[in-house]
Amino acid sequence: MNRVVISDHEDADAVARNAARDLAKELGRLLDAQLSVNLVLTGGTVGIKTLSELTPLVDGVDLSRLQIWWGDERFVESNSPDRNSVQACDVLLSRIQIPGGNIHPMPSPEDGDLLAAAKAFSKSIGSDLPSFDIVLLGMGPDGHVASLFPGSTAIEFGKWVVAEPNSPKPPQQRISLSYEALSSAKQVWFLVSGEDKAGAVSRVFHGEDLPATKVSGKEQTKWYLDKAAAARITS
Repeated sequence: MNRVVISDHEDADAVARNAARDLAKELGRLLDAQLSVNLVLTGGTVGIKTLSELTPLVDGVDLSRLQIWWGDERFVESNSPDRNSVQACDVLLSRIQIPGGNIHPMPSPEDGDLLAAAKAFSKSIGSDLPSFDIVLLGMGPDGHVASLFPGSTAIEFGKWVVAEPNSPKPPQQRISLSYEALSSAKQVWFLVSGEDKAGAVSRVFHGEDLPATKVSGKEQTKWYLDKAAAARITS
């Protein structure tokens, strides 16, 4: 696995600034080289900070061939501020020029109950099977990524979508891309900060069986860490 670790950031803000700068450059490179580019966004504090930092860096860039997806979503009302898509819209998507049809939010309760919505979304994404270029991910202190939790009994819909009816952190109901879907990406970028993540980072780097260990990019996996999150990494 081609793992790149950038672990000298002072704090979450520094992680976000550096990741956003690298992301803007990489999106520019990919847009110059490909007919379309598929980017998977994450939520969480560092994830949303990164999107906010990205906004001015892509101002004026032709994003008409950029497709936006999410790694997971809280299954709450479509306009809820708890949704990753709403937060991303507030700091990024409403501030850039991108066609509405290029944005692919996950379902909400307006689309039916959790299982029906996840099944419909699975069919929708299955008919498209996007080739993800970059997946952005956060990680929890328990090593979870997206809405894939340790010991979860999430319900799978096809190979790419899972429904989580009993999340250990609220809200209980969530929809997530699967391990296979996340790891289908050319690049996976982890954005992680905080002392409370240090133990999980160390365990992942030692290959322990955690959700984050199960996700990697086909070409590259990058870890953007602040010093606190990286404090327990040993060679």
